[in-house]
Amino acid sequence: MKTTATTIGIVGVGKLGTALGRLVIDAGCELALAGRPGQPMLDLIVSSLLPEAQLVDFAELAARADITILAVPRPALAVPRPALAEPRPRGPPRHRHRRDERLGGH
Repeated sequence: MKTTATTIGIVGVGKLGTALGRLVIDAGCELALAGRPGQPMLDLIVSSLLPEAQLVDFAELAARADITILAVPRPALAVPRPALAEPRPRGPPRHRHRRDERLGGH
């Protein structure tokens, strides 16, 4: 039986991540946060808004967290297709019927 507090990991330290982080801390859980590398003022945001939280990199968050929450904008989740991936199969070609000018088509 686990005797330590549940560790919640939140990826994303924007408005949503910090609001969820405050709820996690208020619920008595440990909080680990991972933000975008190179995000300006990340340390300041965490130390002022969530001083009880631990700022870690993503790999450490994944290893430590019992539950992980993704609090990032949808475009951040886009994964580019590999350059050598096979193209997706497409249906049969759609041909537009051209009007025959000789038959009075417009």
